[in-house]
Amino acid sequence: MSDRSELISRILRTWDFSEEGRRYLGWLLQAEAEKLDGGAVLREAVLDVMEDDLQLIEMRRQKQETGLEELLSSLPSKKREKIQEATNRINASLRQQAESWMQQAHSLREIRNALNWDRLETLKVVSELIDFQPADELTSILKGHEVAQEVASAVAALRRTRTEEIDIEARWKVHSSENPWTEMVEKIANNPGESWFDDYREKLDRYYAQETVKRLDGVIDRAAALAPVKLAVKDPIVSQLFQEAHNVYLHGFDAAAIALCRSLIEHALKDKLSRGGREGLEVLITTAYNNKLLGSGPIKDARTVQKAGNKIMHNVANLQHSAQAVLDSTRSVLNELYGMAATPQETDQGNSGDTKDSRRRVSIQPTP
Repeated sequence: MSDRSELISRILRTWDFSEEGRRYLGWLLQAEAEKLDGGAVLREAVLDVMEDDLQLIEMRRQKQETGLEELLSSLPSKKREKIQEATNRINASLRQQAESWMQQAHSLREIRNALNWDRLETLKVVSELIDFQPADELTSILKGHEVAQEVASAVAALRRTRTEEIDIEARWKVHSSENPWTEMVEKIANNPGESWFDDYREKLDRYYAQETVKRLDGVIDRAAALAPVKLAVKDPIVSQLFQEAHNVYLHGFDAAAIALCRSLIEHALKDKLSRGGREGLEVLITTAYNNKLLGSGPIKDARTVQKAGNKIMHNVANLQHSAQAVLDSTRSVLNELYGMAATPQETDQGNSGDTKDSRRRVSIQPTP
């Protein structure tokens, strides 16, 4: 696990079990919290759960200096000469940054201890004293370098998973109106790092950590539509496919969800019909109907899943809607094949009087 992932994990674990953490998070979402510098807030907030790491501090200092050197080498000669002197001052400032941040965090802790306040109360007082200064030319240059790091992280990640070339200029414009530093982005994206530091993993962590956060609301929205329905499943393949189909659906991978739903129906029917051969899904559905294993409704749902799986790429524009419908139908079939009778109390809690939606709200409980 990378430093960023470990830090995020520690923050979430700490806040999950802390009443103060929940109140603190709620306050950060309010408008008045915008007066605080975000970096200062996070550094102070995680001070109690993050140990000092001198090697990590030194590593980051060296990375900052190297980044500035790369920045200078990519600029035209006239600009390079103009900011050479300023670069020396930047390097000196960066060397003092880590110590300054830690001193600030310790000062906030001392205030909390002396006044017996919690972190939220202390930060509210400190926020009233903060006065932001306008960015100067050097700050603008550093911002450009930060944008280059951001875009390079996306380029390094997406070149591993996309067939088309990544549009650096388009991604740059998302973060800045300045002309894109294409050469710098390429240099950062292709930099493997030193022998003691894997720069590729750092870039991938930066990109995918942000992508995970972006998807979180969608995962929660989709998961919120699912309520438990008891299923007695002994076949491990059916159990695994059920879980994986839901996992990819929750994370928005709709094409994969449809494909897995089709495979899930096929394996579930083979399990219930005790068929281990190469019979296709069409034959399995017909056999299930003839053996009265599925009623008229679930049979229609099984055919819905079959057709969607067969022509999965013909309706890409409306794929999310298709995935929802296919998952609905898959749940209906699985409930017919493996459903366990729910208690009246569970039925009332799960359906809330709406039996039409109940087939969509399924979670699996495999039996040993």
